[in-house]
Amino acid sequence: MATYTLQDVVNLFRSLTAPQSDELEIFRKHVGLYNAAQLAVWKILTSRKPMNNWFVVESQGTSALAVDYFAPLAVGTRDYALPPNFHHIRLIECATTDYVGTKFRKDNMDSPQFKEAREATSATPFGSEVLYDIIGTNPGRIMFSGYPPAALDVRLWYCKSPAKLTLLADSLDEFPPESIALMARWAVTQFLLGADQGKWADFERQWSTEIERAVFGDMRDDTGPTVVQGFLE
Repeated sequence: MATYTLQDVVNLFRSLTAPQSDELEIFRKHVGLYNAAQLAVWKILTSRKPMNNWFVVESQGTSALAVDYFAPLAVGTRDYALPPNFHHIRLIECATTDYVGTKFRKDNMDSPQFKEAREATSATPFGSEVLYDIIGTNPGRIMFSGYPPAALDVRLWYCKSPAKLTLLADSLDEFPPESIALMARWAVTQFLLGADQGKWADFERQWSTEIERAVFGDMRDDTGPTVVQGFLE
């Protein structure tokens, strides 16, 4: 499998704008453009066809300094910090024996059912269904309506935010290969057009279509009913 890094984007940028320039100089001057281009691609991949599960990862509860860390649930605690690279939740499951079947359901913190559990005078333990809500940003916190009945190993399957690019060797392998050249073209066009908002808007519409055609035109799994349904939409 091919390996892509920020170096590939810088090389493409240099070939299209300043072939004789040193790639390190190009990188230092335009690193903000590369990060903006990466974010633009990420937004399309995670919003247009979320069932492709780009950038979806599983949390872990052992390495507290890692960006995917989510602390094990503790008795008496209902609110927990989300992983540092968290963007939005896809699935929650419990891996602790005797609690594997616990269901987690998103609810509004001001709903009657949620508020009743939170405001109970005695500690309300998890039932067969646990209500939760997400509060705050960057990355925010998750709050449960009830208290864990025991120490629980709860795993979050979530879409993560893209890591900021800071080194030429930073990997882009989480992005589909088809998007790397388009990422570089976004950065080049933004650099060349500058403040010309009219031309930029026209380019971005066309570019978004090309991303969809290049990436979503060849679905990662074309055997399931989701693909057939998408084809008919």
